Amino acid sequence: LQSDDTAMLAGLELFVSAGLDHESDQQNGLAALAAQTILESPVNGTTLGDAIVARGGSVTCAVGPQYARFYLEAPPGSIGALTALLSRALTSPVITPATLAAARAAVTKRIADDENNPVAVGMAMLRQSYYDGGAGLPTNGTTATLANFVEADVKSFIGAHYRRGGAIVTAVGHVTAPVAAAGRTLVSALPDGTGDTVVTTSRAFAATPKRIV
Repeated sequence: LQSDDTAMLAGLELFVSAGLDHESDQQNGLAALAAQTILESPVNGTTLGDAIVARGGSVTCAVGPQYARFYLEAPPGSIGALTALLSRALTSPVITPATLAAARAAVTKRIADDENNPVAVGMAMLRQSYYDGGAGLPTNGTTATLANFVEADVKSFIGAHYRRGGAIVTAVGHVTAPVAAAGRTLVSALPDGTGDTVVTTSRAFAATPKRIV
């Protein structure tokens, strides 16, 4: 927790051990698709993302080498109710052809944005040069790999890796007692247990290392 009483908003960030290091080459993009499917899950008649925006908050997701990350931001007085919505989608995502199609479209757009962003391209090259295994794969996969996933793939990935063991939550901004409690609720809502242990390894430097300019 890191509080700033002058801030107008509070933010909760949840990290679950469901990042790129859990992907094989054939599964590249599955971690990003699973995280986005959670945001597309229907809650109270609309998607989770739209339901949170309608109540004055915002929620985003991102995937890194080790973690899938969800960031929820709202006024401190609203964050408890919004955390309940996010918890419901995390623990009981609605994975249907419609939610999967919406998630696939959102991730495909991120792929296009990254391909047109020189900084994102450079960071992808750096990760690929540094990490061994899945951690060095493209963050959002490719349009070709995304097209192969079906609902069962996403359900299996979430069921295996969205677990309480190894999860991390941070709270920033105007962190009141209810905000801190909401963070604990967010973690405790996840199913108990720990997913498969993955050791993220880096590549040894060659005699003549690569340089990215």
